[in-house]
Amino acid sequence: MKSYKLFFIFLGTLVSFGPFITDMYLVALPDMMKYFDVDMPTIQLTLTFAMLGLGCGQIVFGYIGDKYGRKYPLIGALVLFTISTFFSICFKNINLFLFIRFIQGCSGAGCIVLARSIIPDLFKKETLVKAISITTLIYTVNRIVSPLLGGFAFQLGGWKFIFMCLLILGIALSLSACFMPETNIKRTASKSSLKTLIRNKSFLYFTCAFTFILIMQFAYIASCPFIFQKHYLISPLLFSFIFSFNAAIFGAGAFLPAKVEINNKITKNICLALLLSCIALIFIPAINASAYLYEFILIIFRLLTGACFTIFMSKALDSCRENAGVGAALLGTFYFLFGSIITPLVGYGNILYSSAMVMSVFAGLTYWISRKVFRLNEIQGNIE
Repeated sequence: MKSYKLFFIFLGTLVSFGPFITDMYLVALPDMMKYFDVDMPTIQLTLTFAMLGLGCGQIVFGYIGDKYGRKYPLIGALVLFTISTFFSICFKNINLFLFIRFIQGCSGAGCIVLARSIIPDLFKKETLVKAISITTLIYTVNRIVSPLLGGFAFQLGGWKFIFMCLLILGIALSLSACFMPETNIKRTASKSSLKTLIRNKSFLYFTCAFTFILIMQFAYIASCPFIFQKHYLISPLLFSFIFSFNAAIFGAGAFLPAKVEINNKITKNICLALLLSCIALIFIPAINASAYLYEFILIIFRLLTGACFTIFMSKALDSCRENAGVGAALLGTFYFLFGSIITPLVGYGNILYSSAMVMSVFAGLTYWISRKVFRLNEIQGNIE
């Protein structure tokens, strides 16, 4: 694994295109609103169109990666990202800018899904978990750092300088991809690839569990700012440190399976502990708990969701090696589709209750799946 250090950094950076596209420029939205002379809901559409692209592009690039290989579609996605980023700096018409943001999202989705597809191409079951753990750790670091880099770039040269930094990143990664070996030798994609995956019960179960973990993460992200700043009256600066610290805890949890051998029984216990931590959050308002206790439970929650993130992604990708591109695309598409539907639910009523209830429901479903799918595979003799 040591010889893959630079390659892991490369893959981890590709997987991080989501926060690069969405998180880096958030600090500049008020300035962009003045530049394009639009209202707040319109400028927020720049985020919406990017998210739509990130969701829609994964299926397309996933299938292309299975049929034509990983290398040249990845280069194509990176070149498309670079070109669209260049034009995003040039346009002053908001409608054209929204279109370019959609293209940015689609190309970024290609980078994400192809990077995830490369991992099962290179690593077998014994090392797959470690490989995913390392790339997830790099992704977590980038998720923490990208808003800070965006703020620093904005201070230096305004919102356009943020996109210039993304342009440089696109050029650097495009050149790096040219030296990447082709990892998909079999080229197994066909019109029946999606049908094959849908019939794969293990893949569907693991994909659902992975999606539920990310839905819980969506619920946490959507509710956390309001709970800390409105309910506990934490200052925005202190909240930013807490949020970054919790992101680091998630990264530590995601890296845990790389250091500790995690079998089926341990996975079920992790899912049970995750469920109990979510249930504990329900009682926070009832006992009028302090911010310290709330944060303590969140630390446990983030650590366990990080571990589950790595475990279920590795299990899902391992169960669809012959169609890894389409499989990785479904992982990402389910994430954006169901996450966008569930997230608004945390805002209804008392956000402490509603967010904890959403997390508890999906933690319970994750625990149920962990018991059912491992029992199914143990009967079939397909796992370990």
